[in-house]
Amino acid sequence: MPSKTFFNLSKQKQENLIKIALEEFSNQDYNSASLSRIVRQAGIAQGSLYQYFANKKDLYLYLLDLLCKTKLSFVQNNYPSALKMDFFEYLSWIFEINLQFDLAYPTFSRLAYRAFYGDLPFADPEIEQMKQASSEFILQIIIKGIEEKNIDPDIDSDLAVFVVETLINSISKYIPEKQGITTDKLAGEGALSLDIVAARDTFLQLIKILQFGLNGKGK
Repeated sequence: MPSKTFFNLSKQKQENLIKIALEEFSNQDYNSASLSRIVRQAGIAQGSLYQYFANKKDLYLYLLDLLCKTKLSFVQNNYPSALKMDFFEYLSWIFEINLQFDLAYPTFSRLAYRAFYGDLPFADPEIEQMKQASSEFILQIIIKGIEEKNIDPDIDSDLAVFVVETLINSISKYIPEKQGITTDKLAGEGALSLDIVAARDTFLQLIKILQFGLNGKGK
């Protein structure tokens, strides 16, 4: 995380450095991202950067932390609190709000795709925390779905979390593959590389399978 020296900089200088670093890490995989390019574009000495962040990993993890906080704020500000949604409608909303975030913040979107699909030379605690938070969140909406009788109460909630997580993770890979988009292209362009209408339709098909089963007799 940044040192006190970083926060002693003017707001404008902080934002400029972070903007340049975001562009670098979102356009390059972690190993190819260059601190030299960052300091050159920022117009500072490389030694100054090390006064703000301990090393390349420290800067990268701070960017991931900003990604998480920005996304959380975006979700909270766009939460349809006046709307009562059942479990399946809520899943659809989660997909939609994630899509909207990716389109509103393309640089963060590319950073996220690289973090999830790229090769990092270290175990990333931020990503693990995001995954754990996601599991807990899905568990809570499943429990809510059971209480509201949208989900069969005889279903094991932990197994339900596993199924939903597996499907969401798999659909995130299936959608670009179905559209002929490579992992490199997805990491480089984020959601902007997708056919949004087709992606939305595919996810809604997944929700339909979850809700009504493969035989559709629950409709």
